Amino acid sequence: MDLEEFIKKAFHDSEIKHALSEKYHPLLKSEELAKEGREVGNALYLEVIHNDLTHERIWDSYLKSISLSPANSKSLALSYGNMSALLYHLAEFEACIKECDKALNITKSISLRIKLLCRKAKCYASLNSSKIAETFEEAEAWVSKISNDDNMKKELIKLLDRTKIILRKKKVKNDSAETSNIDSVIFTASNDNILDDRITKRKKGKKHKFDYQPLKGDSTHLNILEKKEKNGVFNSVIVRQDDDYSRYFVASKNIKPGEIIFVTKPLIIVPNFRRIHNYCNHCLDPLWSSIPCDNCCCCLWCSDKCKEEAIKQYHDIECPIISYVIFGDEGSDYAVQGSLRAVIKAVREFGSIKKLKDEIDYIRNSEDLNHGFIKDGNFKCNSFISIFSFRNSCTDSNILNYLSKASCRNVIALARFTNFFGTNTQFNVVESFQNNDETFFIATLLLQVAAIIYNNGIKVPEPERRCPNNSEQNCVSIFPCCERGYSVSTIGNFIPHCCDPSVKTIKSNGCKDICYALQPIYKKDPLLECYGSTYFEMGLSDRSDRTAQILNRYCTCIACTENWPPVLTLEGKSMDFDEVFETVVFSRKHFYEKVRILDLIEKYGFTHQHVVNELSKIIQTNFEYFGQPSAETCAAMCMLYYAFDALYTNKLLFPMKCTTPLGVKFSKSYKEI
Repeated sequence: MDLEEFIKKAFHDSEIKHALSEKYHPLLKSEELAKEGREVGNALYLEVIHNDLTHERIWDSYLKSISLSPANSKSLALSYGNMSALLYHLAEFEACIKECDKALNITKSISLRIKLLCRKAKCYASLNSSKIAETFEEAEAWVSKISNDDNMKKELIKLLDRTKIILRKKKVKNDSAETSNIDSVIFTASNDNILDDRITKRKKGKKHKFDYQPLKGDSTHLNILEKKEKNGVFNSVIVRQDDDYSRYFVASKNIKPGEIIFVTKPLIIVPNFRRIHNYCNHCLDPLWSSIPCDNCCCCLWCSDKCKEEAIKQYHDIECPIISYVIFGDEGSDYAVQGSLRAVIKAVREFGSIKKLKDEIDYIRNSEDLNHGFIKDGNFKCNSFISIFSFRNSCTDSNILNYLSKASCRNVIALARFTNFFGTNTQFNVVESFQNNDETFFIATLLLQVAAIIYNNGIKVPEPERRCPNNSEQNCVSIFPCCERGYSVSTIGNFIPHCCDPSVKTIKSNGCKDICYALQPIYKKDPLLECYGSTYFEMGLSDRSDRTAQILNRYCTCIACTENWPPVLTLEGKSMDFDEVFETVVFSRKHFYEKVRILDLIEKYGFTHQHVVNELSKIIQTNFEYFGQPSAETCAAMCMLYYAFDALYTNKLLFPMKCTTPLGVKFSKSYKEI
């Protein structure tokens, strides 16, 4: 049965017929609902003992209160104020200042304004900013405007006094830090005894402690990332086609290990609607500073830029119906939601439904398999048409039945509650949808795109996050649970699988895909990435069936054909970080080479571009000396994993302990923090 038949069948389903007359009551913003969210967060905030889970629950409650507050309301100002208190508590000072400013732009309350200005002043002090004095003076000026008869004035004067004390302490601390000689504590290896001593300590169980946070103020790696993004996808690769891999990327020049090959953004991004208030609805970044939609309660963004892009591309159409089309109960709903966004963006891209239909009809009838998404050897990865470059889509009839009904439901919602099909259209019966060229085309296209997304989309995980529903191990839910959302990158379709990968792709800020080299890649070599477990992590007998499920065939790469041993396992278990690091250090033939990698990590922390450059040299040398399979080479590749993950991955991490005092505690009668 082709897709059009599925749509025809779905339109006659009783559920879809009911949707034609179904009353739709979207969730509206409400000061009462927002207040409930704030009160839950406030109760947790005022607890004596906090841990990371407490912090996360407070954060979640305050974000919900922001999303539910009417635009420019007193409730929204209070919600921003609550969030700023939490951010200060977590030492997220820059984000705290942003939330304070948002509340200050809205509030008409003098008392709230003074509290926010005091909090801003303390943030500026922590950041050693020059704006401390003017911010604190502004708070003092507002206190003078309060009547002496106001009972709150004494409380606010006490707040000013306490803030002044904190500012003085922070100034002394900052002045002391500026005069200290940081370089004097940097370790420098100069003889064999030092290296032997460190290795001896490791054997006694005293393992190295590495700093996994990028150095503050160091932007070397970010400058490289920005440059690579500007260069575009085809600065280092070109598209080739043959019987083995069909269409795929090959290197257009020699590429070193650790070199970023390209940076691109997925064509389709869909948030996890079960955690819709925790991540940016457009780019999936964690929401430390949030901007809510003025109308719906479902969308928060991390910046004005994301909000503007979302509204321009799809959200103005999606907004009135978003709570209607969100089911949130099945893994396949990512495909439903993603197809709606993709099709709305496509109509915007081509200017009208008719022009989009003409282009797709031309592609379907064209003998050129690359028409529409490959031009002059370059892949048009940002065009909607590129989604048709995927060669496989869902064929499961049960899934297609579900997706077809959801697609019909979405078309009905677009016709009834938006102007997507125009303002004068009237659809009262099923036949009016089936007989109308535009509505039937959009329904079929929604199903086609959903089927492609279902087979080719990937979950965007929360790095190092424990599953809240299964805290002892990784998430095992088939429903949207603890991940950030879903993405579809047409670029990944051009990088074939291999159990001995030459590249790896990771998610960075803004859901951007960073593809970097793990091994030396020479001109005209294909880019190869592992879709499952690599040969050095897992033996052939353990990984072959899992890989076959992903590929719909058994892997025929050289590592599988020659049955390479899992070189990074000990007694059947994968090596831990420390064992991998030791393998890298002992692969150095000369003393000075061992000292260099240790010195760099001691000096800069594990997360620095200098360490990446040194690992690049180690991999290059090991690859030329040992070849593959090689424990030394693979261990260095794993160290490169860790470095890139720490440098570029945007993690949602809450401290186990509080990093700042709870601050001012108001009387029990005062309910807002």
